[in-house]
Amino acid sequence: HGGIGINYVTSEGYPSGWKWLTVPPFTVLPLDTATGREDKWELRIHPEALSRAVEKLQKQDARESGGYLYGRYELALRTLTVVEAFAVPPLDSSATTLLLPPAGNTPAEKMLCESSSGVLTVVGSWHTHLNGNSDLSDTDRRQAETFARNNRTTPRPMVMLILSSAGVRGYVVYPENW
Repeated sequence: HGGIGINYVTSEGYPSGWKWLTVPPFTVLPLDTATGREDKWELRIHPEALSRAVEKLQKQDARESGGYLYGRYELALRTLTVVEAFAVPPLDSSATTLLLPPAGNTPAEKMLCESSSGVLTVVGSWHTHLNGNSDLSDTDRRQAETFARNNRTTPRPMVMLILSSAGVRGYVVYPENW
């Protein structure tokens, strides 16, 4: 297993001990494009973040659920790395639609961003489909188009992760004119 080595230091800056933190292998998913572009991106997602979203799918009632994905993106490598998936209370939800509030408003999201000093940021959203299909719905396509249009000044892609009984599928959404 991979991991991260941490060398703790005293308040005076002297080493005080070494600790190895094991990090489980990330789940790797190829990303389709929501806009029909051909360039390939890859999603790397921490297994615990993915399992929290899948758990929400398995426990849900007759309404879609969803939330936001936090991590980093690497333009040169065409990768989006997700370390946390938060479920957020929807503004509206039915068997076929989901309207999420703006990202970053829950206490857990705020704490993650603050504790990482802004290194971790929202990299996309996730939601469930109750119909057993992980393909983009017409609503998802409209949402991707809206994101692309509204985010044309931000030079970064976002991921839309869809979970259903058929599996997990990810889509990369590019800012308009990118």
